[in-house]
Amino acid sequence: MKKVLQLLIAGAFCTSQSFAQLPDGSTAPDFTFTDMNSVSHNLYTYLNAGKVVVIDVSAIWCAPCWSYHNSNALENFYNQYGPPGTNQAMVIWIEGDAGTNDPCMTASAGCTGGPSQGNWTSGTPYPMCNPSAAQINPFNTAYNIQYFPTMYLICPDKTTTKVDQYTTTQLYNTMMAKCPPPTAALDAGISAVGSPNGFVCGTSFIPSVTVRNFGSSALTSCTVNYQVDANPAQTFAWTGNLATGASAVATLPSVSTTIGSHTFTSFTSNPNGSADGNTANDQKVSNFSAVASANPPITEGVEGTLPSANCSVLNPDAGTTFVKSAPGGFGTSSNSAKIDFYNYAVTGEMDYLVIPPVNLAGATSAALTFNVAHARYSATYTDKLDVEVSTDCGATWTNVYTKSGSVLATAPDNTNAFTPTAAQWRAETINLSSYLGQPSVMTHFKTTNGYGNNLYIDDINLTSVTGVEDIDISSYVSVFPNPSAGDVYVNIHAANLGSVDVKITDVMGKVITESNSNTAGNMKFDLSGQSNGMYFVEVKSANGSMTQKVLLNK
Repeated sequence: MKKVLQLLIAGAFCTSQSFAQLPDGSTAPDFTFTDMNSVSHNLYTYLNAGKVVVIDVSAIWCAPCWSYHNSNALENFYNQYGPPGTNQAMVIWIEGDAGTNDPCMTASAGCTGGPSQGNWTSGTPYPMCNPSAAQINPFNTAYNIQYFPTMYLICPDKTTTKVDQYTTTQLYNTMMAKCPPPTAALDAGISAVGSPNGFVCGTSFIPSVTVRNFGSSALTSCTVNYQVDANPAQTFAWTGNLATGASAVATLPSVSTTIGSHTFTSFTSNPNGSADGNTANDQKVSNFSAVASANPPITEGVEGTLPSANCSVLNPDAGTTFVKSAPGGFGTSSNSAKIDFYNYAVTGEMDYLVIPPVNLAGATSAALTFNVAHARYSATYTDKLDVEVSTDCGATWTNVYTKSGSVLATAPDNTNAFTPTAAQWRAETINLSSYLGQPSVMTHFKTTNGYGNNLYIDDINLTSVTGVEDIDISSYVSVFPNPSAGDVYVNIHAANLGSVDVKITDVMGKVITESNSNTAGNMKFDLSGQSNGMYFVEVKSANGSMTQKVLLNK
């Protein structure tokens, strides 16, 4: 019964992919599109003027989109609450299919990308935009457009709420609930904390907050108060000119802190030099960690707490996220980091395991290795894992690994909640040589929920080489299972070990089997034909050697 609800819902939309959306409360990405009358429309310009914006992302060939368009729900909302009415809101219709040309908008000759359901512009009072492929493709990515129609209501503070195919009354009620009108003439508040958010690198950072005018009178000044933990609050005199519902980013003076977890609090006071008429919306709080760039290796086996000093968890929607859970990778440990995609019904949500920054300034090679286990629920539900790297403390990220669906899976499809066996893990290695010389290299694992099946990550190792003497090879080699019933796996975690020779001997020194590998990963040895007892696994590389006992007990 797990997937029945979503399958039933799918019939109401035009879609060929799994559902996804911006979580309610997300910050709306800005865009500028030109409508069919050659008028330009910028989202943030409307929002900064205090207007609520409803966007309808549809396709001219989509029958449910056409039915909703002809229901006149958006037209009535626009006429009552848009520029022709109370002027509280704006409506923008956006063609989401990059293959649609302008004749399709009017069902005219020369239409490509159709067939069109009809003349979409006839009698439509609000802007109708058909962006170019170069514009709509990044827009669709930014707004997680996976089906048509997708609709969002965006408040002046830039927060989004999903409102697919709402009636005029539902749109109005949602606008009043999510973007409430002023209750006081003077009412300033902090609507968002831009920085710190998640991490800061080092022991100082520059905070930024969004000041919003929640009042009915123009806001020209207020005091922004801000503090870290229970330290004395600092003050910043903000000045500007904000209409009702409008907002502006305030960049505050640099703040000093200490390495570790902290809370940043910011609140407003003294709007226009007077008392605030509604203090309930004054304050926002952000939890963050101050991290220092460390020297590799960074090792996380998820045997202690999660989050830990070497692995933090970011959970943007405060819902399902990574937790410590059995089993460990390849059966060699007790726990791993698990995300429960099986019960995570809100698709498109992203969660993160974040590795603190490392110093690769003097490294000659570097690699990130980890073990992963995942099964699909079926081909219909696609979960995704990305690994991204940042050299500016998380301000920007570069993708270095992406797998999803059957490529990510390490086990057959499973309609029950997936728990991996020792043989249902895969070792992954990511070469970080392009980041050598960088003093601060941060990595994170990013999962995108497709409501599929569980994913596990374990044995995270970020290693570098600055010289042969820096390598303790035992830190990069796992031998399992131990005891073994026949098969013995030798997992090489670090690509920078180079060529590796592995041999297994008995207690008399006789070589039972041996192999060589030039890449990180698993090597499998079959001892099922040998007698029960103790054996020795010897691993040698140019950077060192190690020997480990393994017990054969068939």
